[in-house]
Parts: sequence; structure tokens; C-alpha cells
Amino acid sequence: MIKRTEQCQPAVDVPRTIRSKPSFLFCLPWDIQEVGGVNEVVRNLIRQTIRDGRFSPLLLQPSWNAPEMKRDVAAGIERVRLLVPALVGTTSLWRHTLSFLYRLPGCLWHLRAFFRNVQPAAINIHYPGPWVVPLWIAVRLWHSNCSFILSFHGSDLTQINASRWLTRHIWRALLKRTDRIICCSKSLADKLRAFSGNLEQILVIHNAIDAAALDEAYTAAANEPRLFEDRPYLSNLATFEFKKGQDVLIEAFAKVRVRRPTLGLAIAGREGPALEQLRQQIRRFGLEDDVRLMINLPHGHSLKLLHDSQLFVLSSREEPFGIVLLEANYFGVPVIASASGGIPEVITDGITGFLVPREDPDALATAIERLLADRALAMQLATNAKQINLTGRSWREAYQSYVAAAIATPSA
Repeated sequence: MIKRTEQCQPAVDVPRTIRSKPSFLFCLPWDIQEVGGVNEVVRNLIRQTIRDGRFSPLLLQPSWNAPEMKRDVAAGIERVRLLVPALVGTTSLWRHTLSFLYRLPGCLWHLRAFFRNVQPAAINIHYPGPWVVPLWIAVRLWHSNCSFILSFHGSDLTQINASRWLTRHIWRALLKRTDRIICCSKSLADKLRAFSGNLEQILVIHNAIDAAALDEAYTAAANEPRLFEDRPYLSNLATFEFKKGQDVLIEAFAKVRVRRPTLGLAIAGREGPALEQLRQQIRRFGLEDDVRLMINLPHGHSLKLLHDSQLFVLSSREEPFGIVLLEANYFGVPVIASASGGIPEVITDGITGFLVPREDPDALATAIERLLADRALAMQLATNAKQINLTGRSWREAYQSYVAAAIATPSA
């Protein structure tokens, strides 16, 4: 297993003076250095903010135990960590409400000083949770010219839908008072409208790729040894969780391997709750020598794994978009994916890849067999995907859409 080597730089004394230009403030509820698609989105948006030059990017990471504001640099990104209490939690309703009200004044005091210091033109919260309420209050009280933008990525909306009735009621009220709500696919936007109503501020901005960043990350790992030496293999990059459907892929692979005993399967992703179940499934099928699970690979190593594979297979039960599909397109790797969520917005069946019904290992095995047997067809699909899917899907263009949304909708 290759572990992530990039480490957070030691805390530095980031200047606290008023900035020469307004900030574009991004919020993420976990460490930006972790592996995952949401982190890739935020990293790319920050990268584009720097290149654009109109705003000064800054990352706010809410903390649940920091006694005071902490400022440092993580992965080259200026970061502020601040105690931001969540309106609702897992404890009893009254206990958590009292805790929230006790912590709220101190949080708002710090946020007021923080906003005065960084002068945000927009605050863009990714993977929003109940901790967004203090941020919304602070913006409305003291920085009303700052656009308040929520970006949903899939599981965040699922958690809201599964929450208590009071939490859902609070979210519906908050969404109506948010300047912009950005979804990464039409499919996810439809789910949000089903929850909140047909709000005018819902906007779809597809995820994208940064070709230069992909080349840089891949080049850094290009000399790593090939995973299966001279064996062909399939690749899958996804967090190890039920919704990603790796168990469906392993079952389909077991069927294909009967006819192709030299074929391998590489599954790489962030550690998740389905990992042990997948290990048991691999042992049950007797595939210990043929299926490799790689946990928390750095992005460049994942791209190397993808680049060297025969096919990329995404067997998700739920998938709001799937940036990795565009990465496979960029490296010319043929794609087979389940027709779930936003995937059909990226892959057109029979033109830019193959789509199969979700949770159907037989259909998945048949599609894998067909593209392994017909390499001319496989490469034609990959060529089509690179020409069609990557046109107009750069992070520069996606960032411009974010900026247009922020500038057009200042808080009232």
C-alpha cells in the first residue's frame, strides 16, 4: 500500500492585514489534503482563482474542537481553521441546541473579525452541513455584500434527506435564503429541487479537468512500477463505500476471469466502510492474486494506475458526476460505467463509452468482455470521448461560471 506522503506545512504567521483585493473564500469540512473528488474540485477552483488574479483565494476549514482561530498553509493553500458549531448533531435535540447557543456568540465574534480582515466577495461552501448556519448568520449580519454559495456533491444532499424533520425544515428555509446553490450535475439538481422546491438560485456547473495539473501529477508518478507487470488489468477509482458498487464490479470480474485467467483488477480509493466486505468477497471468489485494493493513493499514483489499464470501470450505484470519467477520457482509456446519477451526462452509450444498468454484474461482465475482445471499438470510444467530453470542460471555464454566479448575486 502506498500512503499519502504530502504533509501539512507547519503553522505560519499569515499576515492579518486588510488585503489589497477581495477574497474568494472556499469552505471544506475536512482536510484539503485528503484523497477524494470533492477535494479535487476545491483544489482546482483555488488554482484557477490564483491564475485569474481578481480575488485572493482562502480556505476556511470549520473545526469542532479548536479553541481559537488557527492559520496555516496546507498543500500550498492558505487555510484558516475556526470553531464553527453545528446547529444540529447526533446528541439529544435540547442538549445540542443549548451547546450550539452557548458557542454561537464566540463563533460569530471571530467570524466578524475574520470577515473584516479578509473582505470576502463570495463564500463558497462545499459539502455543506449544519455548521453552515453560523456562517450564514455572520454574512447576513456583517458582510451583506458577500455572495453566499452552497455547492452540493451528492452524499451531502443524501444526508440532509435522511435527517430529522426539524433539520430538513431548517435546510429548506436556509436554501431559500441562499444566493446560489451549485450542483455538479442535472441529476443532482433534480434531487435538490425535489427536496427544496424549484428554487431559481439552483445552478448546474459540471465538474471538469485541468490538463496541465493532470500531466504534472501523472509525470511525478510515471516511473512507479506497473501494478500487474505484464498482465492486462481493469481499473476502478472510487471511495470504498457501498454506493460505489465495487462489489458489483468484483462479481462481474469473477465471471470474466473464467475466460480470461490472466486479467487483473485494480481498485484504488479513499478508505471507507465497504473495505472489509470487499476483502471478504475477494477471498470468497478466490481472487486474492488477481484483485488489488489500494487505499489512499496520492492522485498522481491513481492516474498512473488508470493510464496503464485496459479499461476503466465505474460500477456506482449512485454517482452525482464522476470526475474520474473525464480523467479516463483525458488519458484515452475506454470507459464502462453504470447508468446512474449524473454519469449519462458524461458518457453517451455506444459513442463515448458503454453504459450498463446499475447492480447488474451480468450486463457489466458482458460489456467488459466485448471491449476486451474488440480493441478497435474500445479505442474508437476512447477517441470519441476525448474529442467530445473534454471540449468546454476545463476548470478555467467552470471557475468562470462560479465567478459569474458570485458577482451576479450579492447578498441582499
